[in-house]
Amino acid sequence: MVGGDYADRNLACMAVDGRYALISLQGGAKAAVNLEPVLRRRLTLVGSTLRPLPPETKETIAARLVRDVLPILSEGRLRPHIHATFDIEDVGEAHRTLEQNDHFGKLVLTMGDIP
Repeated sequence: MVGGDYADRNLACMAVDGRYALISLQGGAKAAVNLEPVLRRRLTLVGSTLRPLPPETKETIAARLVRDVLPILSEGRLRPHIHATFDIEDVGEAHRTLEQNDHFGKLVLTMGDIP
């Protein structure tokens, strides 16, 4: 989702036959990358965005997500890496952490007893 200067780092850590799916450019649209790993490790780079798709296509994608991905998450077979959890009252601290851009994983805001 980041693009920009993360592109080279992302390519460098990919496994043989890995796929790099770029879905956003939060870090910028331009990057200097070393393309050698793409050749040596047979990497695939694909890009996509949902914005221009018709509503029917987006509905199909959402239905497949519910059918195929959510069960894997609920079973615990796939877990996102959580860098830190913040109470909603500490949203300023969460935002500062995000702005520092040195975290790995998700930042989660919670609302007390509400999951």
